[in-house]
Amino acid sequence: MADEVKVSVPGVASLPPATRASVVQHVERWARDLLAEASRVEASDRTGGGPAQITVTHVEIAAFSKTRGLGGGKKDLAGATLSAVAVVFGIAAGWFGNHTDEVYGVWGLVFSAVVAATAVVWGFKR
Repeated sequence: MADEVKVSVPGVASLPPATRASVVQHVERWARDLLAEASRVEASDRTGGGPAQITVTHVEIAAFSKTRGLGGGKKDLAGATLSAVAVVFGIAAGWFGNHTDEVYGVWGLVFSAVVAATAVVWGFKR
């Protein structure tokens, strides 16, 4: 028996045949991807060695991750730059903190800490 699910999409009947075929193709591909993601979610949820059993919850989690994406969209270049600045100057603050017995260590620590804190604050305000 073939695996088949009937889906009703309002407005598809009025589309030209080539467009309708494209919609059907993309819906089928999305359904396959959804089932694969639900299977992955189920496998991560299964603790024993029993048979796979995909539930409604697994499908809903998979649909959420497919439609909204857990990885997010395009990364913000300014946000990534601010994060990198905060990390680099945080490391520098640690290094200067180990050299506070010298004058350059104290000034370097203060400068690095201020720059790192400013980058973090600007990153959160974006």
